[in-house]
Amino acid sequence: MRKLILFTLLLVVCFSVSAQDIRDPRIFIPPIEGVGRPADNAYFYRQLSSEVVFLYYSLVRSERFSDYTLKAVIWPLIVSEEPAVVPTPVPRRPNPAPGTREFFSWEVNENILFFDPSADTVVVPEPDIPAEITNFTLVLELIDNYTGKNIGQQRLDFTTIDVQVRDLLSVLVYNLLSGLPDVDETYDWRENWFFLETSLLWSPRIYYRDNTHLINPDVPPIYNLENYGARAALELQFLSFMSFGIGLQIISDNFEISDTVQHNDVMLELPLAVKLVFKPANKIMIEPYCGLNYNFSLTNTTETSRAGWFYGMQLGIKAGAGMIVLDSRYMMDFQMSTLTVNNQNYDRNSAQVAFGYKIGFARKRSLLDY
Repeated sequence: MRKLILFTLLLVVCFSVSAQDIRDPRIFIPPIEGVGRPADNAYFYRQLSSEVVFLYYSLVRSERFSDYTLKAVIWPLIVSEEPAVVPTPVPRRPNPAPGTREFFSWEVNENILFFDPSADTVVVPEPDIPAEITNFTLVLELIDNYTGKNIGQQRLDFTTIDVQVRDLLSVLVYNLLSGLPDVDETYDWRENWFFLETSLLWSPRIYYRDNTHLINPDVPPIYNLENYGARAALELQFLSFMSFGIGLQIISDNFEISDTVQHNDVMLELPLAVKLVFKPANKIMIEPYCGLNYNFSLTNTTETSRAGWFYGMQLGIKAGAGMIVLDSRYMMDFQMSTLTVNNQNYDRNSAQVAFGYKIGFARKRSLLDY
């Protein structure tokens, strides 16, 4: 058990040091828009994805979980003696509320165009392109998904795709993405719907035989300071200041019946807890809690009290992607337990000290994240 505890401590420390709060920005690339030829659209989409990965940014498949959107639109480039005119790009299609019909409009070449995004299929009108038009322009836009603002734009004119177009595209993508800062996630590490915890337990226990301590206080109780175990717990933080937790823990339940008889049992415990959540500073989460504990004997050497109550407090300190947790708890059974070997009744009180690691997932997102 001591080796297991030391190994767990070393694992938690190494994980905390290696994990970082800073991560690379996540980039989302939507399908190529505009009036590009199918082969051109496929090429540019594939090439943009390769460039993002080549620059060591994270390429994601959903705008919802991205930090930036790299949008590409292809428009015809009319070559004449007059300055070339690039039509106004069509804005993104909005997502109307379920059960509603909303109409959206935009201006293209001084004409107001409308469409209904609630319909199953949306036909986006395209400008009339003469058959002889073979020159196109690719417009790249980098959009900050947290603010919705366009933070950069690049343009590439082309007729056919060749090596020069590929090289120029690499330069344009580099110009757009090279200045992006790393994302610091320390601000939201506690704002998650779920938390998963694994811990090692030390559980000193006190056993009172036949409730004799209530009748004769001089009868000494039985102490055992060498009960150990492990815990896995899942926590739902349904409010920012309150959560509900359910756990599964296996722990030894040993004590000396007499000078020659030793009782050895292994308990399966299912704690259910309601927790208050306090989040002072940026590195700490404090959770006082209380709840019920359900007990089961895995060796059938004890007719144990099926339920008990407990209260305690958990301290979480930011470390890497999650937090190191220190947990102290006091527990008491509702009823007396009975040893099957000699029908000896006893009352059990126990404390638990836990050390482990907790990590959150399913982040709570604000309106700015969409």
